[in-house]
Amino acid sequence: LARKLWQTRVPLAGMNFGRVGFLNELPKTGWESPLTDLIQGKWLVERHMALRWRVLKQSGPGLEAAAEGIAVNDVVTAHGIVARTVSLEVQIDDVLFSTLSGDGIIIGTPLGSTAYTASAGGPLAMPSLNAMLITPICPFSGGFSPLVLPMTSHIRLKACRPNSDIIVSIDGQEDHTLAFGDVLEVCGMADGLHMLVSEGNWYLKRLISRGIIFPGPGIQ
Repeated sequence: LARKLWQTRVPLAGMNFGRVGFLNELPKTGWESPLTDLIQGKWLVERHMALRWRVLKQSGPGLEAAAEGIAVNDVVTAHGIVARTVSLEVQIDDVLFSTLSGDGIIIGTPLGSTAYTASAGGPLAMPSLNAMLITPICPFSGGFSPLVLPMTSHIRLKACRPNSDIIVSIDGQEDHTLAFGDVLEVCGMADGLHMLVSEGNWYLKRLISRGIIFPGPGIQ
């Protein structure tokens, strides 16, 4: 829904129907009181960056855009077949940075850093930051430590192994494929999501309350 409504700049508030629901503040039960506060204008509107992505496919001697859009949490490249590695040429701001062989690469936003990025060993990032997070997934060769890049950087991933389709997953909800020679381009986009929150320092508190981090004894 957030990807479909981003151009309208309509502020969104999520209801938690799952187990963690890190970004969904309205509870499944007992939602009446916080919803009343929201309607009365007591909640805050936060503006967060998103990712703009584009899939380029081989077309004759060159490349042609086949799909494009935005992602709120992450853009993930991985193999469509279990227990197979992918080979990706990683280019950052026109610099050939790495040729990675492994399970894939996650390109995430600060807002989505508590999702797949964190589970793959990537950094947690305050959602107010304008940055992109690149995290390799189980690299076999050409691996690198998770990177934090400015929102203005341009990331280009090229499929460099013949006969091996790669899945590109957008927020875990929309899939595309990269064949040999195809390219995925990702860059940052300011103001991609307008989100309603009940308090200004919700992020650090929710890291603890949703079990993302464990503060240790003596901290409530």
